[in-house]
Amino acid sequence: MSDPIALPGRALAAWRAEAVLAALALGAIAFVVGWVWLDHPCMRLALLAGAVLILVWLVLDLLVLLPRRHAAWSARVDGTVLEVAEGVLVVRRLLVPLGQVLYVDVRQGPVVRMLGLSRVRVGTLGSAHDVGPFAPEVADALARHLAEVKG
Repeated sequence: MSDPIALPGRALAAWRAEAVLAALALGAIAFVVGWVWLDHPCMRLALLAGAVLILVWLVLDLLVLLPRRHAAWSARVDGTVLEVAEGVLVVRRLLVPLGQVLYVDVRQGPVVRMLGLSRVRVGTLGSAHDVGPFAPEVADALARHLAEVKG
């Protein structure tokens, strides 16, 4: 399985939905904070600035950063190493030696499940890494391959 593993187009939709949910959560927190301290003279200006920042971040994320992140993402299992490269602003290259893998878990959160996708979590002694989201059959095949190579 040394061929590159591609993300489906629905992965971009999942990332976008998660970004919108995060922005809504931040907006709800800002609303509650504003409700509690609305009498403070600078609070309305701070809330307005916060709302503008959240909106600008969301639009930038949805229209620019997430499509570039999707295009830059790659993964492969090459010999005894799982290699994942991702990122636009912060580029990360993850190398997980398969001899260090303790468990492989296939997960579906609510947003990912609604889009018919799954993530693979690879756990090592020191950390766990989520890879994906993929179509469920790709996630299952990757998890089985990682477990077989681990032996």
